[in-house]
Amino acid sequence: MSKYWSEYKQRLEQLEDPGVEVRAIQESLLAQPKYNAGNRKRNKYTKEVDKRLVEILKEETRKDRLFGSTHK
Repeated sequence: MSKYWSEYKQRLEQLEDPGVEVRAIQESLLAQPKYNAGNRKRNKYTKEVDKRLVEILKEETRKDRLFGSTHK
């Protein structure tokens, strides 16, 4: 996160430089950050994951019955 904050502050400072292309800097300030997700570990949706999800949902349903649902 600090990487993006540093880049943002740097771009703001560049706006004060004479002869700078203001429009390009403004567009870079407003652009969505780009992340490299290529090196992320891929997780598979397995039967074990499905089983655990069902357990969690059952527990949440039980809690809703006991304490009242806050979902509207």
